[in-house]
Amino acid sequence: MRRFIIPLIAFALLACLNKATLRRRSSPTEAAIALKVAQELLYEDAAAAEDSLRSLAVGYPHTQPGEKSRFYLGQALFIQGRYRKALRQFARFERSYSVKQSILRPLALLAQVNCLEEMGRLDDAVKCYLELPERYPESGIGVDVYFGAARCLMLLEEYDRATLIYRMIMEEYPEREYPAIYHKAAGEVGKIDALRNIF
Repeated sequence: MRRFIIPLIAFALLACLNKATLRRRSSPTEAAIALKVAQELLYEDAAAAEDSLRSLAVGYPHTQPGEKSRFYLGQALFIQGRYRKALRQFARFERSYSVKQSILRPLALLAQVNCLEEMGRLDDAVKCYLELPERYPESGIGVDVYFGAARCLMLLEEYDRATLIYRMIMEEYPEREYPAIYHKAAGEVGKIDALRNIF
């Protein structure tokens, strides 16, 4: 019996080594195709996309598609309502993604904020919102982070802090140049004033 077991083990090890060698030779193209397929699957079947993205992250860890797969894996988890795991995945991606100037890094921080909001951790969400322009000043994400922070503060009933942010937006985005942004912020200040009068 042992005569057959040892060759079988050797054959299995050899097959694994050959598979790993082939993967290294063709990984960039294969990984890019696998990532594209998983992205297309993401909003149709997030659980299936999750499986594909996990395989991609493990199988091609040192390729750009393999690294990017961690960002989309966070999205797959978020879509499924698994916010804690999604938060960890987005944080890991933001820390480790090798393309430092990529828009995906600030988007990963923004995605972490979304997870925190869904988990009800509004204080942490406010902190992250306000950190984003400092950590990624060239991201172009802009005014949305301030609206997000102010929205969380309103949910926390911290109306004074929310008003300060809305008034800052109105100063930074004057009515003549940015009418839509200005009026949105002014409308939120009006809501806060109405809430104060009610209570």
